[in-house]
Amino acid sequence: MFGGYVGLDLGATAVRAVRLRRSLKGLEIQTAISRQFASARVESQNQDAALIESLAQLRAEGWGHNERVVVTVPETAVLGRKLDLPFTDLRKLGQVVPYELEDLLPFELEDVVVDYERLTTSAGRTSVLGMAVRKEVFERRLNLLHRAGFQVWRVTVRSLALRAYYDRFISGDDKAVALMHIDLDDGAPTITLCAVHQRCLCGVRTIVGSRQDHAAPAALALAEPELAMLRRTFQVWEQEIARPCSRLYVSGLVSEGQGIPSLLAETSGIQNVHIVGPRSHEGRGRECEPSLVIAVGLAAMGAGRPKGQLDFARNQHSAAALAKTHHRWGTLAVGLCLVLLLAIASLLVHHRTKESRYEQISAAVSTLFRESFPETHAVIDEPRQAKSLLVEAQKRAAFLGVDELTIPQILTELTSHLPKDTPIEIHELGIEGGRLWLEAETDSFESVDRIKGELGRAPHFGDVSVSDARVGPVASRIHCRIQLVLGRR
Repeated sequence: MFGGYVGLDLGATAVRAVRLRRSLKGLEIQTAISRQFASARVESQNQDAALIESLAQLRAEGWGHNERVVVTVPETAVLGRKLDLPFTDLRKLGQVVPYELEDLLPFELEDVVVDYERLTTSAGRTSVLGMAVRKEVFERRLNLLHRAGFQVWRVTVRSLALRAYYDRFISGDDKAVALMHIDLDDGAPTITLCAVHQRCLCGVRTIVGSRQDHAAPAALALAEPELAMLRRTFQVWEQEIARPCSRLYVSGLVSEGQGIPSLLAETSGIQNVHIVGPRSHEGRGRECEPSLVIAVGLAAMGAGRPKGQLDFARNQHSAAALAKTHHRWGTLAVGLCLVLLLAIASLLVHHRTKESRYEQISAAVSTLFRESFPETHAVIDEPRQAKSLLVEAQKRAAFLGVDELTIPQILTELTSHLPKDTPIEIHELGIEGGRLWLEAETDSFESVDRIKGELGRAPHFGDVSVSDARVGPVASRIHCRIQLVLGRR
């Protein structure tokens, strides 16, 4: 069982990590950290080394141990399109979406990883958000994490992490709302957007602004080009859903003192602008900075992965995963050998037990025969001799007009009404309180029904019932318990 859910929001110069755990009230934030590992002026190769070092330190502190880890790929490297497809089968959707995106991609299909997020399903049609990321970018991200010791459970994008955060910690009605996360990524403001209406995702977008000379969060500023793209994005979304957004939730490197909320209200036309910071369900648990909202959304994604949700790692296997697969095959081979040895030992034990049981039954039959027919001295085949003697006793009883059955007569009645063409092995037989019961084995459930029907036609047996009919230790044998009421109908 997983101990928790970890979201890793990896930027160009900082890593943010959040750990969620389940409680009686829902998901609660247990731990949250934000660490700067490089400056915007560091070369890419050195940034990778610094990121691996920072991630390895997190791993050494216990992050990712027996936990589901969810990460993102850089959304600037992701291409997406909203698709409306005339079917709802998830397997078919997974096959069709790559080809629907093919004309959008500047790369060959074999050079990208494609997946989709199901938006709505209605009247046999499905609306999905298809997304593709270069395989080189995807594998580079997984390689960095694996080198640091992390096993990744899911790979998604920031905009969907925003939606997951909204669903878990904000969602309260079906009104149209927008969510925005502003971050400085490699010195450039990066704005992640998503819109939700009636609890369904309506749109996503990432806007990358111009690079700023300063990287301090307090100096974060949005230029007119970014504001114009924001304004146009909100207009398009409101036209698609045919209603204005009622609220705008802002997170990231923002604060009231920066004047960002008032600027966004003026730009978007949405008057209810709120800066949000993650907290657990119904306000319980530890609060965090607004910059950690994406990491919280990623961790919330680890709590469940319903079918139809985007996961770039769905069909991908890293080198570590392949090594695990080989190890599993080796373990499976050893396990199969052990199971085979145990099966052989079980068969030998079963055979010996069955043989011992047959010897006990044979001795019991011989004892019962001698007690029932003490005058018989030459005993060769007890069942056959007992049947012959019972027939003679039955004839004498019929001639004398005796109604009550003796034990030999009961055995005669039983053996004479067993189907001749149906194999049956009687292991135990008893008579008590006007009832006869026997434990037996036959070859099928149909044979059980046939035996019950034939015994039910015997004039000296009343109600016939079968209980505990089941497949025995040997698959071709059916074990059953048959009970008969003694007495004429």
